Formats: sequence, C-alpha cells, structure tokens
Amino acid sequence: RKVMVSTLVVKELRLVLRSPKFAAAFGLSTLLLLVSVFTGIQEYRAAVAHDTLGSELSQQTLRSQASWMGVSVNAYRAPDPLQILAGGITNSIGRFSFINSMAPARLRHSAYTDEPLYAVFGPIDPAFVVVAIFSLMAIVFSYDAVNGERETGTLRLAFANPLPRRVFIAAKFAGSWLALILPLLLPALIVTALLLVSGIPFSAAHWVRYALFWVL
Repeated sequence: RKVMVSTLVVKELRLVLRSPKFAAAFGLSTLLLLVSVFTGIQEYRAAVAHDTLGSELSQQTLRSQASWMGVSVNAYRAPDPLQILAGGITNSIGRFSFINSMAPARLRHSAYTDEPLYAVFGPIDPAFVVVAIFSLMAIVFSYDAVNGERETGTLRLAFANPLPRRVFIAAKFAGSWLALILPLLLPALIVTALLLVSGIPFSAAHWVRYALFWVL
C-alpha cells in the first residue's frame, strides 16, 4: 500500500508540473511576490524617513520649550520591518500621537489620510498574495483531480488495485499540495535574499516570525 500511495503522489505531482497551469502559477506568484516585497521595502524606508524627520522636529520643539506646562510635542510610532510582509493595520492606525497636558494621547493621521484610495483597495503585500492568489491556485490545481482521471479512464485502472478511496484522495491531496509549495519556495528564497541585500534591520525575533510566516 505504501508503494501504491507514493506512486500516486508522484503521478499527481508530475501531472501538475507538466501542465501549463503550473508554469503560469509559478510565473505569476514569483512576479507578484517580488513586486509586493520591493514595494513594501520602499514604503518601509519612506516610513523610517518620516519617523526620523518627525522625531528630530519633536526634539527641536522640546529644546525650545521654556516651561513644563507648555510642553507640546508629537510622539511618532516607529515602523515595524515585518510590515513589508504583512501590512495588517499599519496603514489604518495613526502615525503619531499629540502629547500635551490637556488631551489624552492617541494615534492620529494614518497613511490612508494622505492616500484614501489605498483604503479602498488595501495593500498588495506578500500576505495578500499568499492568501488570495495561492488559494486560487489550489482550486486550479485540484478542481479536476478526480474527474480528470475519470474522463481519461485512469481512475478505473487505479481502483482495479486494492486501493481504499480515502488513500486515493489523500495521495491526490499530497501531490497537489507539493505542487503548490514549489511555486512558493523559490520566490520565498529570492525574497529572503532581497531583504538581506536591502539591509532591512531584522532582529533575531523578526527572523523567527519571518520564518513562521512562510511555514504557515
């Protein structure tokens, strides 16, 4: 039975790898992931520059104050390097907090305040690519996994052997899953190299979360 299962997995994997839809999926995923990461790097650098400039202005403002009662300054939210992979609520919440003795501190002036159009469509980050595009790829790879073999007649040939249906479906699932991982593996390695070359300040904790992102 183990030999039969491995044979079915390899057969399914070869079937997907040789199909035009695999080449299209591989090219599309690579292009979208690289473009989204490159755009995320540029946006992160812009956020860092904005945070640095705002912090310098805040320090100048503090040095010019003559009384503690009159202290009024902006405290800026430092950007997170992992927003390159998953924007989350980064653009929805404010970028700085107005600090004084009269009003409570809260984040203000989000990125969507400057670019409301982004709030409509949302960011195209690697998290979106993996969730949306790879979900569609999973459907494309597997929608005819059983019926396709039924139409070609190989399904009857497979069940001429003592093969339980659950084992057949599990082998189909494993083959399609491996075929879906391959278009993601190479772009993930290229993205990792791009982050290393770009000099994004990842700490050890950032790298752990980065690895978990791709594993999940």
